[in-house]
Amino acid sequence: PFAPPFISNAVTFLSNPSLHKNNDILLVTALSYLGIDNHKQVEETFLEMIKNNPQDYSAYNRLGAFYANNKNYTKAIEMYNKALSIKPDCPRLLINMGISLMNLEDYSNSARHFIKALKLNNNIEEAWNYLTGIFLSMERGDLINKIASRYLNNLDF
Repeated sequence: PFAPPFISNAVTFLSNPSLHKNNDILLVTALSYLGIDNHKQVEETFLEMIKNNPQDYSAYNRLGAFYANNKNYTKAIEMYNKALSIKPDCPRLLINMGISLMNLEDYSNSARHFIKALKLNNNIEEAWNYLTGIFLSMERGDLINKIASRYLNNLDF
């Protein structure tokens, strides 16, 4: 695909190995590669970020999102699990995990992740919408009625 010259120039500049110890620069590099559809380099750059700082949950989350956006939900779940092992109470991670599980039709586990995210932050409309959709897919109108009033306790499924 066509990329503006400034993106190609940025990728060339950011490919300098001496810059690869700084995860902020690596993030810009990954996004630049994404802009020119170089998916192999995007993945390698995120993996380098993880290598630089294995405790950086956001690097695992970003790589998971990259995999999920490319419909590789199994790898996405693997990355989200690693991120959640570092930061288990992050609503964004829980939602991302829930979306990937939902895409694999693992509705029960997906719902559990959305519920946990909502217990941490009850105002995430996206999570309420996904949870409603999951309960619809599970044909659980009783649970849809419970969550319609933002009720999260005693949801047995």
